[in-house]
Amino acid sequence: TVFAAVILIMQSQMSTTQTDVWFWVRQLLALGVMSVLCLEFEQVMRMTQHRTNHMATLTTIDELTGVRNFGTFNKELDERFAAYKKTGTPYSVFEGDLDHFKHINDTYGHPSGNIVLQRLALELEEFAKGLPFEASAYRLGGEEFAIIAQADLTYDQAMAIGERFQTLLNLVRFPEVDPNLIITCSIGQARVESGHYSANDVYKHADRNLYDAKQAGRDRVKAQADD
Repeated sequence: TVFAAVILIMQSQMSTTQTDVWFWVRQLLALGVMSVLCLEFEQVMRMTQHRTNHMATLTTIDELTGVRNFGTFNKELDERFAAYKKTGTPYSVFEGDLDHFKHINDTYGHPSGNIVLQRLALELEEFAKGLPFEASAYRLGGEEFAIIAQADLTYDQAMAIGERFQTLLNLVRFPEVDPNLIITCSIGQARVESGHYSANDVYKHADRNLYDAKQAGRDRVKAQADD
């Protein structure tokens, strides 16, 4: 509007001959066409930005559960490890696996299994947000989930966190699937150390501890021992 007003004023001041009404009608029509084109262009750009943002979200978020996906987990592990090497900022990794999840799928069907996974992801994300330090939840694939916690946790602290989540999970019910269904999980934990050579070293240690927790009978937490 301002642009159109300025153009019309300049045109009227620069004109040395008498102009008829149709001249101004043509000018206004031209400016009207320009304004419509500008509005259309703006709408196209907004839609393009929306699609770009949506595609970016799809590449970082697990479609089924809505938490960060495995690719984002790997990327943020690399970022945490780089920050640790540069500034010494500590972090810990928790890896969890639902116990006997195949039995849930076989008994209730995969759609019901998906409901269980979605509820678990919701509980895990809220749990991570409630921790007294920065923490993020991830789905690594299947029934495996993880938390990256920005904290240097002792053995007792890590065990307390893992066991607290297990207690929370025992209270969750699934009326859409089976009101009596109770799920448990096994958890392994590890923290970054000076001897690690890559971001995967912490993840591998947590994965080994998860394996040991499952071998010990499942529904257990195994945390990294203090030095």
